[in-house]
Amino acid sequence: MFPNTSTSAAVAVEPVVQHPFEPERQETLRELMPYFSALAKSTSAGHLGTLEKYHDEMGWVIRWLGDIPPGRITPQYVHGAVER
Repeated sequence: MFPNTSTSAAVAVEPVVQHPFEPERQETLRELMPYFSALAKSTSAGHLGTLEKYHDEMGWVIRWLGDIPPGRITPQYVHGAVER
Protein backbone atom coordinates (compact mmCIF):
# COMPACT_ATOMS: atom_id res chain seq x y z
CA MET A 1 0.00 0.00 0.00
CA PHE A 2 2.77 2.43 0.96
CA PRO A 3 5.89 1.17 -0.83
CA ASN A 4 8.24 3.80 0.65
CA THR A 5 7.22 3.31 4.29
CA SER A 6 10.17 2.40 6.49
CA THR A 7 9.99 -1.16 7.75
CA SER A 8 11.07 -0.23 11.28
CA ALA A 9 7.96 1.88 11.84
CA ALA A 10 5.47 -0.04 9.70
CA VAL A 11 2.58 -1.84 11.31
CA ALA A 12 1.16 -4.82 9.50
CA VAL A 13 -2.43 -4.23 8.52
CA GLU A 14 -4.41 -7.42 8.81
CA PRO A 15 -7.19 -8.20 6.35
CA VAL A 16 -10.58 -7.31 7.74
CA VAL A 17 -12.10 -10.33 9.45
CA GLN A 18 -15.86 -10.54 9.24
CA HIS A 19 -17.20 -11.26 12.70
CA PRO A 20 -20.77 -12.27 13.42
CA PHE A 21 -22.85 -9.25 14.33
CA GLU A 22 -22.44 -8.45 17.99
CA PRO A 23 -24.09 -5.16 19.00
CA GLU A 24 -21.64 -4.64 21.86
CA ARG A 25 -18.49 -5.39 19.82
CA GLN A 26 -16.54 -2.56 18.28
CA GLU A 27 -13.70 -3.17 15.81
CA THR A 28 -10.16 -2.59 17.04
CA LEU A 29 -7.81 0.07 15.73
CA ARG A 30 -5.94 -2.48 13.60
CA GLU A 31 -9.22 -3.75 12.08
CA LEU A 32 -10.16 -0.17 11.23
CA MET A 33 -6.80 0.67 9.60
CA PRO A 34 -7.91 -0.18 6.01
CA TYR A 35 -10.83 2.24 6.40
CA PHE A 36 -8.60 4.88 7.99
CA SER A 37 -6.13 4.51 5.11
CA ALA A 38 -8.91 4.85 2.52
CA LEU A 39 -10.22 7.99 4.25
CA ALA A 40 -6.74 9.49 4.45
CA LYS A 41 -6.17 8.73 0.77
CA SER A 42 -9.43 10.39 -0.26
CA THR A 43 -8.94 13.50 1.89
CA SER A 44 -5.25 14.13 1.26
CA ALA A 45 -5.63 14.24 -2.53
CA GLY A 46 -3.14 11.40 -2.78
CA HIS A 47 -0.05 13.13 -1.34
CA LEU A 48 2.16 10.11 -0.71
CA GLY A 49 4.16 11.75 2.08
CA THR A 50 0.99 12.62 3.96
CA LEU A 51 -0.42 9.12 3.55
CA GLU A 52 2.81 7.56 4.80
CA LYS A 53 2.81 9.89 7.80
CA TYR A 54 -0.84 9.08 8.66
CA HIS A 55 -0.14 5.34 8.41
CA ASP A 56 3.04 5.62 10.50
CA GLU A 57 1.33 7.70 13.19
CA MET A 58 -1.60 5.27 13.49
CA GLY A 59 0.94 2.48 13.88
CA TRP A 60 2.47 4.35 16.82
CA VAL A 61 -0.97 4.89 18.35
CA ILE A 62 -1.64 1.14 18.15
CA ARG A 63 1.75 0.32 19.69
CA TRP A 64 1.28 2.91 22.44
CA LEU A 65 -2.36 2.32 23.40
CA GLY A 66 -2.74 -1.26 22.22
CA ASP A 67 -5.02 -2.76 19.61
CA ILE A 68 -8.23 -1.66 21.30
CA PRO A 69 -11.62 -0.42 20.11
CA PRO A 70 -11.63 3.38 19.67
CA GLY A 71 -14.55 3.61 22.10
CA ARG A 72 -12.21 2.61 24.93
CA ILE A 73 -9.90 5.57 24.32
CA THR A 74 -10.73 8.13 26.98
CA PRO A 75 -8.64 10.90 28.53
CA GLN A 76 -8.15 8.65 31.55
CA TYR A 77 -6.96 5.76 29.36
CA VAL A 78 -4.48 7.97 27.53
CA HIS A 79 -3.25 9.45 30.81
CA GLY A 80 -2.70 5.93 32.16
CA ALA A 81 -0.82 4.93 29.00
CA VAL A 82 1.47 7.94 29.38
CA GLU A 83 2.31 6.87 32.93
CA ARG A 84 3.26 3.30 31.87
